[in-house]
Amino acid sequence: RLTTDPGLSTDPALSPDGKLVAYASDRAGEGNLDVWVQQVAGGRAVQLTRHGADDREPSFSPDGSKIIFRSERDGGGIYVIPALGGDEQLLAKGGRNPRFSPDGKQIAYWIGAARAEPNVSGAGKIFVANASGEGPRQFQAGFASARHPVWSPDGSQLLFQGSADGTSATFDWWVAPLDGGAAVRAGVVEFFNREGVAASFRGADIRPAQWLGDRVLFHAVRGDVANLWQVRLPAGNRGVRGAPRRLTFSAGLETLPSAFALPDGRTRIVYASLVENTDIWAFAVDGNQGKAA
Repeated sequence: RLTTDPGLSTDPALSPDGKLVAYASDRAGEGNLDVWVQQVAGGRAVQLTRHGADDREPSFSPDGSKIIFRSERDGGGIYVIPALGGDEQLLAKGGRNPRFSPDGKQIAYWIGAARAEPNVSGAGKIFVANASGEGPRQFQAGFASARHPVWSPDGSQLLFQGSADGTSATFDWWVAPLDGGAAVRAGVVEFFNREGVAASFRGADIRPAQWLGDRVLFHAVRGDVANLWQVRLPAGNRGVRGAPRRLTFSAGLETLPSAFALPDGRTRIVYASLVENTDIWAFAVDGNQGKAA
């Protein structure tokens, strides 16, 4: 366990060397999420952002020097900040789930309503821009809905969640080359349907989290339980191979994996383990006026 403070700590991201973890947390006690970073081996967490709006979805640059994140300030957008603290810079208004390309020269992100049904037309559009945020261009503009882009290990393709025509019939994960060309259906929704895995859970739809080697990490939900999974997706094949494999077996909510390949061939994964607390409250009512007293 990496964090023990009360409240919400979520959206973890490992640095490329596996030594740092960045995450969003309300541990500052100001009623909003900020981006924090700390050593995986232990030590004091450092608060990177201090804006009154929620800052979340951090991700490291390939050299580990920068963190890119989503902020709700000023209508929402993508910002970048030095990994050890400094001034924040706006890169793209409206963007969500930003990710650097493997060479660090580009960023991919999507724009749309976070709580929209993912297979509805107009639910999301993917953009690719220079690492400075300049020159954004829409990726797979012909898709009715495209969200949550993930880079292939060599940076030549993007894996994303989308619907070609805005219906559930074409809703799936898709793979498409960065330089243009048709998208190919990855074929994971068939597994979801066969295994009784939910396509969404309390507003958080299943999406690819990270493409690492020939595997894609994600979280999936059965009933009220969420666990980490992986599926084989070899480079160049574009379609998944075999059934996805479950990695964790807790009865809680294990979500949002981020991974780092160790030199000995193993993989270190950091993830959020969430506990939802639901209470019943009462308040006095003025029955004559229909208002809380």
